[in-house]
Amino acid sequence: MFSHLTNLTFKQAGIGSSLFHSYMNKDLPNLNWINAYPDEVDFKAWGQERLSFFPDSRRTILVQALLNQYALCDVPDTSVEESIEKLAKHNALCVTTGHQLGFGAGPLFLLYKIASVVTLARQLNEQNPSIQVVPVFWMNSDDHDLAEVSSFYWENKPWTIPILDNRGPVGDYCCPEMPDFWDQLRLFLPEGAVWSDAFHELKSAYQPGIPLGRAFRRLIAKWTKGSGLIILDQQDSTLKTCAWAYMSTLLEQKLWYSSLLSTTHEQESAGFSPQVKPMPNLFFFHSASGRERIEKQGPNFVSHQSKTTWSPSELKSHMAKEPQLFSTNVTGRSIYQEFILPNIAYIGGAAEIRYWMQFSGMFRSIHLPFPVLVPRESFLLLGKHEVKILNKLNLNPMDLFGKKEKIFQKWIRSKVDAHENDPWNEVLNSEGLKWAQIFAADDPSLFKAVLAKYKVLNNEMKALNSKRLRSLKKREQESLLKIEQLFDWVQPRGILQERIQHPWFLGPQVEQRFQDLLSHSNPLQNQVVVLEF
Repeated sequence: MFSHLTNLTFKQAGIGSSLFHSYMNKDLPNLNWINAYPDEVDFKAWGQERLSFFPDSRRTILVQALLNQYALCDVPDTSVEESIEKLAKHNALCVTTGHQLGFGAGPLFLLYKIASVVTLARQLNEQNPSIQVVPVFWMNSDDHDLAEVSSFYWENKPWTIPILDNRGPVGDYCCPEMPDFWDQLRLFLPEGAVWSDAFHELKSAYQPGIPLGRAFRRLIAKWTKGSGLIILDQQDSTLKTCAWAYMSTLLEQKLWYSSLLSTTHEQESAGFSPQVKPMPNLFFFHSASGRERIEKQGPNFVSHQSKTTWSPSELKSHMAKEPQLFSTNVTGRSIYQEFILPNIAYIGGAAEIRYWMQFSGMFRSIHLPFPVLVPRESFLLLGKHEVKILNKLNLNPMDLFGKKEKIFQKWIRSKVDAHENDPWNEVLNSEGLKWAQIFAADDPSLFKAVLAKYKVLNNEMKALNSKRLRSLKKREQESLLKIEQLFDWVQPRGILQERIQHPWFLGPQVEQRFQDLLSHSNPLQNQVVVLEF
């Protein structure tokens, strides 16, 4: 079980950019970049408005696609069946999050995203009984960067699957035989039945010949069982056919791109760095050469490598006949998602919130509802041993973010009761001025000479103090070693715990830990929650 220790702001934890922090502080210079601040949204009214943009015909396609996808899922879950049944009703909405298909499911924050979307759906259902809200996880199986998602971090090392030649979507990449990998991983796991079960759970998901998309879905479905989370695979021909019919009409329009550029320039003018570089294309084409951008050239569209050329009507026809050969870039994915889902809120990390804000003008220009942007929760997890050390050293969790060297310096200074500025400066400067004036009363030429002597003395004191600090550091090596251990717990390899540690960091029974995590989840509080476990 987890127990709550304290909360931190995202800024205190070093999470996010200045634009993200402005959003958290509710002081954005332009409210057109968002729908509204999450705690100021009338979700009932916004939900009713969103429903008016989502026809029953599209809902029928969505629900049938989900039923087809789950027919292949071997993790039966009545709560998911109930969520899909709810989604079939005309008053049903969803809140959505999504992520890449990380091998082994991905880092800890993936669970935090899912906990946030499940909790928000429950909160909105309690507050607004006239609408039904279900949580959705958008499975980004169309991504092509297999190397980026082929590893997970465990026991201070990355565990990477063998990568054979692959030019297609990562969701379609089939796991190879890798007996050495599994043998080595088992040696690094603790003994005991629960760890043995966890190991076989992972291994059975990634059986040879199983696509990574299906393996990922199985793990997430197992770990979140009973939460009602719907996992949607975006690489679904039925959903793509529906979305491409709409999105292909945007390709000849310039308004969406000019609106994207306009919002980007607004953010730059306000002193913020945009998250993504605006590109005048929405789609990739999957050819024998790999994934290729589709670019407008004169009246036609051309893939940038193989130079496949389509007229506007030919491209629309090709997208309708072979939808699986096309996928969206980061800009197009946001349109695809919001077109195919009756979504009222998107939950994402700091970087995701930034690029969604960048898309706000584009959504208005194409008259597609823009979701409320809700930052995913972040948790800092401390073991009982770490909490004991933290208390013994009289440190705050906030002290463990930032540069390790600064933490060491702060500790040393706290032990000698020093300050950021050398404490004798003011005294010596005052005394130096006083005596310089006394000496100058008899001989004006001595004024600068006296000040120079005091400056030398000041420098000598600084040198002596440096020596003093070095001596103290030697005496405090044990404490500094413990601080280093705490730092490495919070930021292993200099990376935030949530961004590198595997869900096994919680223990082998991830499903149970996820349920425990839900009891501490409240995505609308917009804070980093520090828990002991």
